[in-house]
Amino acid sequence: MDVQIRKLSSRKMHNIVWILVGVFGLFAITFPLSMWRVSNMEKFQGSHVKSLPVEGEVNRKSSRITTK
Repeated sequence: MDVQIRKLSSRKMHNIVWILVGVFGLFAITFPLSMWRVSNMEKFQGSHVKSLPVEGEVNRKSSRITTK
């Protein structure tokens, strides 16, 4: 099995690394920002896990059909 090795110039490798660092930086900035925004939403007040309902807690905006 022949494996062909391709050499990259250091300039191209630096470009790739800086792009990956930029993507990671954007993620590192936007993730805490989005968590902060969700934690300030009225819908999730009092919930320790913002994306999942607490067991035993009744959903205030449930889609149950009630009859008169």
